[in-house]
Amino acid sequence: MDVQILLIAIIIALAFSLILLIAYIILVLKEVKATIYKVNLVLDSAKEVTDAMKTPIDYATSLSAGLIQGLKVFNTLKETFSKKDEPK
Repeated sequence: MDVQILLIAIIIALAFSLILLIAYIILVLKEVKATIYKVNLVLDSAKEVTDAMKTPIDYATSLSAGLIQGLKVFNTLKETFSKKDEPK
């Protein structure tokens, strides 16, 4: 009889420990979920900042490419007219 009472006490202690472990795991998972949500907010704001910086950089790149093409056209025209001005 004493062995049965001891086994029941051990089973109850193990069940209680298992319930506490499950509760702790649930709390940890809730914290992980909250942390992932906050990280997602930080990444969203970082994306907004980089998108805001990207637009002016794209405009500057297009402007510099246009200036380079304009200079090439100007140099081509300059070479063409300077060849016409040379005596034969």
